[in-house]
Amino acid sequence: MIITEILPLGAKKSKVLTDEDFAFSLYRGEVKKMELEVGRELTADFLQTELYPLLIRRSRERLLYLLKQRDYTEAELKRKFREGFYPEEIAELALDYGRKLHYVDDRRVAETYIRTRSGEKSARYLKTALLNRGLDKELIEELLEEEAPDETAQICRELKKRHYAADLEKKEEQRIFAALLRKGYSYSAIRDAICTFTCDNS
Repeated sequence: MIITEILPLGAKKSKVLTDEDFAFSLYRGEVKKMELEVGRELTADFLQTELYPLLIRRSRERLLYLLKQRDYTEAELKRKFREGFYPEEIAELALDYGRKLHYVDDRRVAETYIRTRSGEKSARYLKTALLNRGLDKELIEELLEEEAPDETAQICRELKKRHYAADLEKKEEQRIFAALLRKGYSYSAIRDAICTFTCDNS
């Protein structure tokens, strides 16, 4: 494996590229200390005794730092590692470390997200948000079945906030309907909630 390029990466780091599509980032002082330069061969001994231990330690530190801020899904953490130019195998070792400590747990992330937002967000909104975070569709659907949001109660609160009434002008009713659709509620869920709301307030 031969170094083909060493490029600046921000104010303090460098990105090292090789002829085998293996790339990594180091602080510039580390590049100098390890005597890395274009054309140098990275031997198996160097990788195993110097580079990998450093990258593994740093990837674990990065993982713990990120998870101190908030919960991340595995997909989000992988993206963070890619953005930091950690080799894929190093990132996977860091994730394994996090899984063993139960710090990296997609099910827990999804359960927490649903539990803390199911009182105010539609099932469709929750599903879309979790899919966008890289979570498994089947896992999301399973958890939403276990803790389904009470969409009727949510929509009724929205109707009350928007001063919905049975004798509302058609244009205003359509505006409220459209706003609820944008929040992720289905047409039938809105109709059912309107029926409940108008009956309760008649």
